[in-house]
Amino acid sequence: MPDIISEYQKWKVQGENLKMQAKHAMETRYRELLTEAASLAEEYRADFGVILKAPSNITAFRYKASGKGRARKESKVQIAKSPENVGAKMEVPKPDPKTAGLQKRLVTAKKET
Repeated sequence: MPDIISEYQKWKVQGENLKMQAKHAMETRYRELLTEAASLAEEYRADFGVILKAPSNITAFRYKASGKGRARKESKVQIAKSPENVGAKMEVPKPDPKTAGLQKRLVTAKKET
């Protein structure tokens, strides 16, 4: 009987070691795949100008875009000051309807007082 118990204990230790090795290997592979997916998504965005959508069963996939090798977008101020846009009008974004309503009420309240 003690022979079976000692064999079981050896098997249990070996199983734990194998479990830890498998866990480490799976975590490493997972990180490699995520890194590859992020670089593919970044390359897709850089080449085609749109964000690559994840499959529907993936609810969230976020990554920090690397700053290397990526052209910065010009701000609206830089675009407006560029020589080809000197005479062009800047587009003003439409205000939120709730904000516009509150602003109108504020103006009328100030006129009444």
